[in-house]
Amino acid sequence: GTGTVIPAGAELWSFMPPEFFPRIKRLRDNTEQVSYRDLPAPPPGTTRSPKPYGPDGPIASDQSADRTQTWIYSTMRRGGRMIYAFDVSSIANDPNPGQVSFKWRRGCPNLGNDVGCSAGFEQIGQTWTAPQVLTTSGYAGPMLFVGGGYDNCEDADPHACTAASKGNRIYVLDANSGALLRTLNTNRPVVGDVTVVPDLTTGRARYAYAVDAGGSLYRISGATANEAFGSTPPANWQITQIARLGCQGIEQADCRRKFLFAPDVVEQSGQFFIGVGSGDREKPVRSYTAAIAVRNHFFMVKDSPLVADWLSSESGNCGSPLICLASLVLIPQGGGNPDPTALASAKGWYLGMRAEEQVVTSAITVFGLSTFSTHTPTVPVPGACTANLGTARVYNVSFTNAAPKPGANNRDQPVSGGGLPPSPVAGRVLLDGETTPTPFLIGGSGSSPLEASLPATTAPTTQPKGWTYWLIEN
Repeated sequence: GTGTVIPAGAELWSFMPPEFFPRIKRLRDNTEQVSYRDLPAPPPGTTRSPKPYGPDGPIASDQSADRTQTWIYSTMRRGGRMIYAFDVSSIANDPNPGQVSFKWRRGCPNLGNDVGCSAGFEQIGQTWTAPQVLTTSGYAGPMLFVGGGYDNCEDADPHACTAASKGNRIYVLDANSGALLRTLNTNRPVVGDVTVVPDLTTGRARYAYAVDAGGSLYRISGATANEAFGSTPPANWQITQIARLGCQGIEQADCRRKFLFAPDVVEQSGQFFIGVGSGDREKPVRSYTAAIAVRNHFFMVKDSPLVADWLSSESGNCGSPLICLASLVLIPQGGGNPDPTALASAKGWYLGMRAEEQVVTSAITVFGLSTFSTHTPTVPVPGACTANLGTARVYNVSFTNAAPKPGANNRDQPVSGGGLPPSPVAGRVLLDGETTPTPFLIGGSGSSPLEASLPATTAPTTQPKGWTYWLIEN
């Protein structure tokens, strides 16, 4: 099973990762019960075990400039510890597509041990992150950033992770061959995607930012902590912890505030504004008492890599050369906009969440407004016949000072239906009959977490066309 070699030319639509082969019999027999949280002991003679996950990780893609080559990269989330790469050029370019070609796989075939791991990947966890493609002048071809992944130690309440837990890495791979080019160490598992900051003229990467499940924020750079990638080969890249935001207080040893989603990065006047919210989407109900006791925030951290003392200047506030809560301006839940003078002298701000409220999506900034969503578990009503999915809220705030969007009195609004909203998505689409692309934002409105709308902006935009329905009664 786990040692099976995937033949070149395997068809994607009939492909099953060999890591899943040992779990097929259990699904076919359909006799063993799933062990859910807080279940009483099973009856004598019966057993329960965790759900056997298949590959359900994200898929990323890379296409050459002339569109002749298209590669996709797939991860497995709770289904495994592998990264897969396929060549789908024939599908992308041929009206009569041929077979999909298997390119490579890297990682570990077993969830419970490191037998058979690819060299250098013994520390990889469950592969949750979508590989991020980048190029630099210091390497001949495209590369991938892949977060180290998730460890089951995070499922404990509170977490039971140690320095030996899996996932506390960021891997840099050759996108074509899968060769491991660089391994960057982090304090805790890296579950969210790595965010690449490109040069808007050349498209090449300058810096990258990542977060871990312990509330830390990292800058990935070139030859030094402050230099851009430039012509530095990936073997010499540096990683720097620029912020420690996971603790309830600076003195707390066990930091329980988690970052599970990619940071959002906005550049303004040569300075980077990095937005990320804390929360544990894997523990959304009240029975996880330690998780819901954490006071979560949405953070907007300013970073200026070219300022040599940007981090060392915080040593007096934080006890070490990095950014901490004392470096930022606190904006209480329901409070007004922060004092501009205090904000200008700080390294950013953080917005307080309500008690038990968790940020459960990534953020995206469109036309100066950062959008993200939260979830708060609600107390079950005894005897209720309907499901209680908790309270979901969507926030739309200025990335510079957390001010509400124009015309709004509140920073957030309830999301219809509650539950766990998906992360917001934005882009531009060319509508029929139009010559100028229209911007859209999905997940920015309380009416629906899946409804697309025009993002709030003061810039002139074209109103999208839509249907008007009339009800005529005879």
